[in-house]
Amino acid sequence: MEMTPEGLDALKEAINIGVGYAASSLNQLFDTHISLDVPAIELTTPELLVRQGFMAGKDISCVTLSFGGRLDGSASLIFPPQDAAKLVTLLMDDNTDTDDLDALRSGTLEEIGNIVINGIMGTISNLLGSKLDFELPTYLEGSPKELYTAGILHQNQAVLLVKARFRLEKLQTVGTIILLFELSSLDALLTAFVNMYDE
Repeated sequence: MEMTPEGLDALKEAINIGVGYAASSLNQLFDTHISLDVPAIELTTPELLVRQGFMAGKDISCVTLSFGGRLDGSASLIFPPQDAAKLVTLLMDDNTDTDDLDALRSGTLEEIGNIVINGIMGTISNLLGSKLDFELPTYLEGSPKELYTAGILHQNQAVLLVKARFRLEKLQTVGTIILLFELSSLDALLTAFVNMYDE
């Protein structure tokens, strides 16, 4: 199913609202001003995503959250490991033991992913008037091929790609977050937003 301009605008507005909730929660977590915005949304596939060069030949950090209910699928928060490391430094102090870095890294990124994905999907589910059940987030790091093998990305499935700018005031840096929504019921989501606009 193709997304109409009206349906796309409605979906983008829902995601913007969810991103706003996520940014507010992250501001409190990191005690620094963090802003998120959503400049672009498109429908694609994981295969095209890799072929277009977004993740080709690069290791990536990935937090995935599966959900079920009216919509079944998963959402992934993906960014380069170097940007992930910058995020983790916000919660580290000079006394952090090297042995604790891996646990701190994965735990911090899982929490960030949980906040961002729940903010967006929670807003969408509220607008649709249906409850989604979320599993615990999981964190993986590696090449796109390794993530394919791990089942994070699946070929020949529709993906809703949301490119969000991620600004951190303390670090004076700008990163890009990619949200991949693998939805087995993607048509139902698009139809719902089209109908919502028509009403």
